[in-house]
Amino acid sequence: MLTKVRLVEDNRDNLRLLAICLEFGGILVEQAISGSEALQRLECESFDVVVSDIRMPGLNGCELARHIFDNLGSTPVVLMTGDQQHE
Repeated sequence: MLTKVRLVEDNRDNLRLLAICLEFGGILVEQAISGSEALQRLECESFDVVVSDIRMPGLNGCELARHIFDNLGSTPVVLMTGDQQHE
């Protein structure tokens, strides 16, 4: 059975690149361009895992993860970011 992933990323280029990489590995990927879009779809559909960018306008990845943990059971969430901090 294929692993079904909800991929959430506000940068369309990054979203597509990540989806291609996961699909190449045999993973079924459903894309969302925002946390709120992902949340709407998560309430209607189940996924094996949610992979989300942390920093997004509106509902960010941490807020999305909190909502999933509080309301949608045991769906694992992986948070990622491409931001680099320079000190």
